[in-house]
Amino acid sequence: MANDDLFLLGLLELPEAVIARRVLEAEGLSLDRAIAEVRVRGDVPSESPHGLLFPAAYNELLGRAQGFAATLGDGSITPEHVLLALIWDPTNMASGLLWRLHVVRERLVDRLREAGVAVPDVQIPEQREIEYADRVWFDRTETQRVLDHVHKRVPPGTAWGFNYEDDRAWIQGESTVDMEALVSEALAE
Repeated sequence: MANDDLFLLGLLELPEAVIARRVLEAEGLSLDRAIAEVRVRGDVPSESPHGLLFPAAYNELLGRAQGFAATLGDGSITPEHVLLALIWDPTNMASGLLWRLHVVRERLVDRLREAGVAVPDVQIPEQREIEYADRVWFDRTETQRVLDHVHKRVPPGTAWGFNYEDDRAWIQGESTVDMEALVSEALAE
């Protein structure tokens, strides 16, 4: 599954001359260090006929990178726009990975600026450590019912997300949310 942390790995595999890679490495993040922390196989068996799956977070990341490219550049997405998109959301997997590896997102933005890359002129959203509970699985056909129910019950600002894998779907949230109970409630309605 193409989670946003895989894009972080992709940035670290770019040629050494690419600013985004140099900025990450200057903060002590190497490909080997990152890959040791990233789950690269997902929950789908490697022989899945569906190949690589793209979660909703991929589209969110793409939209944010397009926004940075449109407002800070000529409209073409660069690796630096992808890096900004990854670190600008403090609740995504890439930001969490950077947090666990003690890479400070604000220093990445400062290094991009020092390298001549246009960056937003506003404070980066505050990072907070998020402990996620286990994924709760359910039949994919029930996704809209589950999402509608969870959206009504989870307080604003609480991190949670979902995705599909084959005929199943999963939802996951902060450990303070009893997602299993919410899914059960939704399916019982």
